Amino acid sequence: MNDLSFQEFGPVLLLAFAGATLRYMILAGLTFYVGYLRKPPAGLRKLQPRWPDARQIRHELRYSAQTMLVFGLVGTGVWLAYRGGYTQLYEPWDAYGWGYWALTLLLQLVVHDTYFYWMHRLLHRPWWFRHVHYVHHRSRNPTPWAANAFHPVEALLQAGGFALILLVLPVSMSALLLFSFFIITMNVIGHSGYEFLPDNFDRHWLGKWLGSSTHHNRHHQYTRGNFGFYFNIWDRLMNTDFRAKT
Repeated sequence: MNDLSFQEFGPVLLLAFAGATLRYMILAGLTFYVGYLRKPPAGLRKLQPRWPDARQIRHELRYSAQTMLVFGLVGTGVWLAYRGGYTQLYEPWDAYGWGYWALTLLLQLVVHDTYFYWMHRLLHRPWWFRHVHYVHHRSRNPTPWAANAFHPVEALLQAGGFALILLVLPVSMSALLLFSFFIITMNVIGHSGYEFLPDNFDRHWLGKWLGSSTHHNRHHQYTRGNFGFYFNIWDRLMNTDFRAKT
């Protein structure tokens, strides 16, 4: 493995920042166009009747730009650590077999979901909420642009989920990149302000264990509870699920 080369820092940072920004702009932009700039397709259900104002959208875009820079810095750090042999990232993608490669997609999901739930609960402690997490919760009726609208400290904590994955799992670079794309996709959907799943899915036996746009939108409306994202397992175990109370 090559030694760490800080001469790579600038180009890698630019590439990481550009990649994160491009994914965010394309996914959030397309979702915003479909849900807010044209008549939404049949089957999409608006979760809150009011529409966000321009000031809220400017807020979401401004903080998302800062988040992209933080994500770019973290991505650059991961790349440099990988080049120096300090992570469990591996290539080629099938070095451990395709079965393990596929399994790591699920394992990343479980590890990150657990990390997100407990990190999110920390951010709802009074000091953390007032000084850090409130930036994100200014969007009580979020739009897709709110997906990455974080205080820089929260953006760093969000990126910490990747560091945890790299500490506990041997994972292919390709699987990590695919999972990172999945994260932003789910984040945009969760903040879209629309439900893409059938009505009352959250009351179906399967829906009670899975996260949804409705699940996260309630979190933005009421702030207490619904701390999970991909799954609803931790919320149900810790009695922080709004659906258990309504």
